[in-house]
Amino acid sequence: MKQEIKVKWLQALRSGEYRQGRYALRTSNNEFCCLGVLCDLYSREVGGEWAYEVYTSTLCSLFVAKHDEEGSDTSTGQLPGSVMEWAGLEEYNPSVNVARPLLSSLSHELKAELHTTLAELNDEGESFSRIADIIQDQL
Repeated sequence: MKQEIKVKWLQALRSGEYRQGRYALRTSNNEFCCLGVLCDLYSREVGGEWAYEVYTSTLCSLFVAKHDEEGSDTSTGQLPGSVMEWAGLEEYNPSVNVARPLLSSLSHELKAELHTTLAELNDEGESFSRIADIIQDQL
């Protein structure tokens, strides 16, 4: 990941400027997934816009990263390709490893490293602060 963009993303996640939402890059209530925050940073620096469409009776956000002769680069739940490339990421939904408790007792806790993605962590309720720590360490 490009370091200058990583720094901006970490600052944005920790700033309190963004309200955290789940299951979409950005909700109609102006709440963001951690990946939606990166899309919003892209829109401020490069361009792009937020739109909303109805999918199966549900209003979903759609980030439109670019319009050109080749069409639009859009996404609802992961990074559009142009945002991924701009940030220097190799995945549309970056993979990470996190320690999760498997068994807990009064004397000790057994943990295991589990492979997951940033969107899954966000949708499971991990805070932006915790997600920022993971991004800082692993991307």
